[in-house]
Parts: sequence; structure tokens; C-alpha cells
Amino acid sequence: MKKRIFGIFIRGIIFILLFSMCATTGEKHDPGEAYLLKHFINEYDKDIGFYILKGLNGEEFHSITVPSNIKGKPVRIAEKAFYQKKIKSVKFLPDGKINIGNEAFANNEITEVVIPDSINMIGKRAFANNKITNVVISEGIKILSEGVFANNALTNVNLPASLEVIEIRAFENNALTEINISEKIRDIGERAFAKNKINSVVIPASVKRFGMDVFAENNFQQPFVLPDSVNEISSSLVTGMIQGTGSNRTITVKNGVINNNGINIPSAMYGIPVTNIAKGFFAGTSGGAGLSGYLDRDKRRKKINNLVLPTSLTAIEFDAFAFCDIVKVTAPSKTVQDIWDDYIKRQNEADELIYKKEYNSTVNQMQGMFR
Repeated sequence: MKKRIFGIFIRGIIFILLFSMCATTGEKHDPGEAYLLKHFINEYDKDIGFYILKGLNGEEFHSITVPSNIKGKPVRIAEKAFYQKKIKSVKFLPDGKINIGNEAFANNEITEVVIPDSINMIGKRAFANNKITNVVISEGIKILSEGVFANNALTNVNLPASLEVIEIRAFENNALTEINISEKIRDIGERAFAKNKINSVVIPASVKRFGMDVFAENNFQQPFVLPDSVNEISSSLVTGMIQGTGSNRTITVKNGVINNNGINIPSAMYGIPVTNIAKGFFAGTSGGAGLSGYLDRDKRRKKINNLVLPTSLTAIEFDAFAFCDIVKVTAPSKTVQDIWDDYIKRQNEADELIYKKEYNSTVNQMQGMFR
């Protein structure tokens, strides 16, 4: 009897020692929620009411389980909490609330992700640069953030019907061959599905805003059709507002951005001609009334080394380039050049009148100071 008890005791000691070795030598295993809670670097943020998970306390695991609550409080995974930690598998527990921060699981070796309904926010590039081949996203998620699954090996993704926004580069550089865009999606960002293997797609009439190069570098046999519901096309350089329907659609560009010290306005976006440049497209400001404003006026002007105008241009709205210094203008035809010359003549006259008023205001202000 004593020998039997002694044998059980010895086996128990050996089991404890083996478990301790696994826990302390960093062996890659799934430790379960209870163990992880002891080894997460975490703190409670009373201002937002979340427990913040900041990473693992010196440990390294191939597989981890993320709790959906800690002591009844929701969980937020901090930015880069598990960045580049050689993680191969991650499991999110349901029945709670989890927010995932920017790049929280980026640059790992994860192969599959299931997003349960406990997750209600996923940050930018949260799962970028892994080895993910399959993603399942539960209902409830409305926004997929910038670059969230970029640079993986995705062949399949299940987009929920609740999804409304797919931000820029969300699925860029994967291996998707098809994608089903749900009827609630209203905004698809620039290069959202670029560099995949998609050969056809249907854009639903729910889409209002469509980025440039959303499906660039894919395997389309025929160009896809933008529905008339799309009224805004955007890129990193310009935003275009669409007027008209069908073959009569035209674009007015607004919000120009300098690139390589110049602005190149496209002649068409998704085959729709760019005909107008809107007020305030790329405008500086006057100095404003008063001495300080008058003296500061040159600093407030914007400089464009080279402005390339579109071939289809028919009008430039007043103040499109107010208070700008433009070194060179490239006009593709005499018609476009005439449109520009007429615009710049009117704009310079208006700018000069404003400066004159500001100068007179400055003089009056100074005269008042010495009376």
C-alpha cells in the first residue's frame, strides 16, 4: 500500500516538473485562458473601462487564446501587442467584447483567423504580413480597417452582410480568386483588393464611394462596371465627384495633393472623363487683414512646380488655385490652354484685389496707432 502511494506521489511530482518546464522554457503550446491571464502584460484603464492587453511577459507561444473579458470587463488588445512574436494560431473567445489595436498581430505566422461576434473593432494592419489563407468574419463587423489583412496568402474570405466599409489596401497582395461584396457596403477604399487573382466581380448599387485601383493587378478578362450609385471616386492624390448617369457621367475633381512637387490631374477615372476642377481644389490663403496678416501673406501661398491638366477639361471653377505660385503648367491642347489662361487671368485679378484691400486695411491700422 505504501509503495502504491509512493508511486502515485512520484508520478505526480514528475507531472508537475514537466508542466513547469513547459511553462518556463517557452515551449510553444496553447496554455489556455487561465494561464495566459497570468502571463499577459495587462492593466485596467478606468477612463475607457477596458482591460488593455499589451503583450506576453517574456513568453513565446505558437498558439494563444484571447479572452473576451477580464473580470467582467471588455478587452482591448494594444497596438503592436503581439507584433512579430512567431505566433502561428490565435483564438478569440466569444460572448464578450474585444477591440483589436493597430498591428496587434502583424508580422507573425498565423494561417487562419476566425473573427467571432465578440470583436467589434479591428485596427489598421492588425493581421498584415502573416500566412493567412482563410478568414471567417462573423456578423456585426461594419468596418475593415486599412491594410487589415494585407500581404497574406488568402484564397478565401467570408465577408459578413453587416459590412459597410472596406478601407484602403484591406486585402492587398493576397491570392483571392473571387469576392462577394454584400449589399450594405457603401465605401471601398483605394487598392482594397489590389494584387490578387480575382477575375470577375459585381459592384452592388449600395456603393457610393469607390477608391482608385481597388482591383488593380488582378486577372479580369473584362473591365468591371461601376454602378450609377457611385458618386465619389478617390485616390491618394485627388477626389472626384461624379455627375450624370451611364455614358453621360463626368467628374469634377477636388482636394488635390502635391506629389513629387507637382499635381497630375488624371484625364479619366474608371473610364469617366474628368471635365471640371472644383473651387478650392488646391488653394492657398491670403494673409488676412491687419499688419501681421499682410506681412505673412507670402508664407500662406502654395507652390506647384508642375501642374498637368486633363485632356477632357472644360472648366476650372473660381478659386481652384487661389493664392498659388505655379511654376509650370502642362496643357495637352490649345483648348485646355485657353481654359487655363482665362482662369488664371481672372484669378490673379481677384487675388490682387484682395491683397490691395488687405494692404489698405494694414495702412489704416498703422495710421490709427500713431494718431
